[in-house]
Amino acid sequence: MRVRRRWLNGICAGAIVLSMAPVKRAGALPLDPECTTRIATADRTSLWAAPLDRIVSVKLPDATLREAIDHLAAVSKVELSYSNELLPTRRVCLALNRVPVGAVLETLLAETSLRAIVVGSVQVVLAPSRPIAATVPAAALSTTAIGLGTSAGP
Repeated sequence: MRVRRRWLNGICAGAIVLSMAPVKRAGALPLDPECTTRIATADRTSLWAAPLDRIVSVKLPDATLREAIDHLAAVSKVELSYSNELLPTRRVCLALNRVPVGAVLETLLAETSLRAIVVGSVQVVLAPSRPIAATVPAAALSTTAIGLGTSAGP
C-alpha cells in the first residue's frame, strides 16, 4: 500500500512539473526570445556621453547587425554613421529594457573592430578602433637601451 501511494505521489508530482513547463507550438513566437542579451547592472549605471546616455528599450527577436543598429538609431533618435563593409554579416537577438544607447552599442559591436565615437549632440560615428600595440618583453627593452648607450665612442 505504501509503495503504491509513493508511486502515485511521484506520478502526480511529475505531472505538475510538466504542466508548469512552457509549451512551444510550431511557428509560435515566444514572448521572451531564448537568445535574450543581458547587460550587467554596472553597464546601466555607467556614465555615457550624450547622446549615448539616452535610455532605450530594444526588442529584436532576430535581426542582422545592420538592422539592429538601424533600429537602435530610430528608437533613440541618434544619427548613427557607419560603413556597411565594416559590419560583419551576423544575426543578433536583443530584449533590453531601459538601457543606455552606449551600452546597447557596446553589446552589438562587442565582436567587431568598431567603436562608437560621439561627434555631435545627436551624431555618433561607428569607426574602426586602433589595434592595440604588441607588448615588448622587458628584457628586449633593456638590451636595446644598453645597445643605444654603448654606441657613443671616445
